Amino acid sequence: MARAQGIRPSQFITTYGPGALLEGVGGPRVVMSLDKSNLFQTLGVEQFEIVEPALHQILGGTSRFFRMPTNADLGRPETDAIYETNTFPKWSLCVRHGLIYRHSYGARRACPDCPAQASPRDAHTRARLEAISLVMACPQGHLFDVDWLRLVHKKDSPCQADHLLWVSRGSSLRRVEIRCRLCQAYTNLGEHYLKEHLCKGFFAEGRDHETCPCKAKIVQRGAANLFTPESLSSITVPRVSTPLMRALRHTALVNLLSLISAPAQLRQLAQTAQGLPHEFRELLASASDEELATAVEQAQQQSTELTPAQARQIEFRELQAAVQHGLKFQSPNSPAWAASEFEVDPALSRTLSFPPFQLRVTPILRLRVVTAQTGYRRLGGRLVSAAYAYANSSWYPAVELLGEGIFIDFAQPPAFAETSAWQWWTKHHNDTDLPHHKPSFVWWHTLAHRLIRALAIHSGYSSASVRERIYEEGMLLYAVQPGGDGTLGGLIAMVERFESILREAVGYLDNCSNDPFCAQTPRHPGEMLASGPACYACSLLSETSCEHRNSSLDRILLLDSLQED
Repeated sequence: MARAQGIRPSQFITTYGPGALLEGVGGPRVVMSLDKSNLFQTLGVEQFEIVEPALHQILGGTSRFFRMPTNADLGRPETDAIYETNTFPKWSLCVRHGLIYRHSYGARRACPDCPAQASPRDAHTRARLEAISLVMACPQGHLFDVDWLRLVHKKDSPCQADHLLWVSRGSSLRRVEIRCRLCQAYTNLGEHYLKEHLCKGFFAEGRDHETCPCKAKIVQRGAANLFTPESLSSITVPRVSTPLMRALRHTALVNLLSLISAPAQLRQLAQTAQGLPHEFRELLASASDEELATAVEQAQQQSTELTPAQARQIEFRELQAAVQHGLKFQSPNSPAWAASEFEVDPALSRTLSFPPFQLRVTPILRLRVVTAQTGYRRLGGRLVSAAYAYANSSWYPAVELLGEGIFIDFAQPPAFAETSAWQWWTKHHNDTDLPHHKPSFVWWHTLAHRLIRALAIHSGYSSASVRERIYEEGMLLYAVQPGGDGTLGGLIAMVERFESILREAVGYLDNCSNDPFCAQTPRHPGEMLASGPACYACSLLSETSCEHRNSSLDRILLLDSLQED
């Protein structure tokens, strides 16, 4: 058995997850789907629920969220593997003898031409370390082994070979020949690498087999597009921060709100709702009919399904209202209401001159971010859901992080210069269905990248630790981490010296070490990923910081909108 590999819960959501390939100490393995993971044998998924109504509004239906349990949660030693993975790919390549083979369980040989190992386990370990680097995948999300024997032999071939020769005459795949040393049949690997093949409809992560009309391709198992996780995140900014509203946010009641028409009905449901904390039951029982009716009406308004763009716009308006009026929201998980989920003091806001604009910069003293993995894509194809079906609900893996941030918006309505860059983005991407391609969004997104680079120099955080949340009319830069303490204030301390940080962010905007190539990069329209003049030398960030995969950036658009001091 392979040794357990440690992964943080946040890594599972943002980087790995069901269907991901892990390059472990015992060779490559695939992360099994949640229903095949054996993760909830001891405790049910409801024991790890994360309540976040905003994400529920986006995904709708029976969506619920859970945090990934740790070894400590399950009462298991840290060295135990609590999440099931499986060996993949099954085929191996012995470079010493140039043989493609599939190890038989229990055999003491890995490669047929290599000496026998001391034990079958040693042979298995050797075969896993020699796992071949090529697999088969299709845009429908299927992932399976290359059928190497079928690749070489015809369909009706009587050859009984169980391994093949890998004959390499150069460094490229087109110089590689796969040959059978029994019947001497052969084929060129480079030709098959470029071809499309019939898809078998298999999921290496254990999902049910399905008929697939798409064509599959041979792909390097380390290719970035072989597994691209998709996630949704939400900033917890409560619209009404009364204790009653906090009680109605609990999942035990939020899915029943549409059934409530009278205060008495709410009290009755609260007494029978499973999982509702005792403090909430007492609160709902003691509230007046008028208080309950008002809270239910407000909560029902918040339970309607939203698109991600609509939810993002509502979130921005809530942030603006919180910055203007102040807000301190307490966690429903604490009976003493001692732990704050969101806190902002409008007295700490600053208005800065950023010619020709006036920016309002506000420290967010404490915030809560919930990120859920909704699924993944292979080769840029369909979204394969990551949900775990249990108790008539679709449970999505999520992570809850606490931290701090800096909210930046306009102090006065802006007047953007209609430059050629602005007109290009307006012409090609001014589509209400793609708000992240509008020129105002690109402006804020590019400024955010420049600010994160500047903050990394002064705040003590690396650029990979500061994250962005971009809106059409503003941005939130934040740093979060798991645990109840959050971060230590290194980011919000930068508000006092934000003038100099702004100057640094745009001070060399007209220069890039890759100029003139960067500045003259043709703008590229795209449905998902659109790009303008921007490169790693001047604008791009790591994947942990940018939620838009370094698309929708244009430093020339930002540069042309600013005035000289």
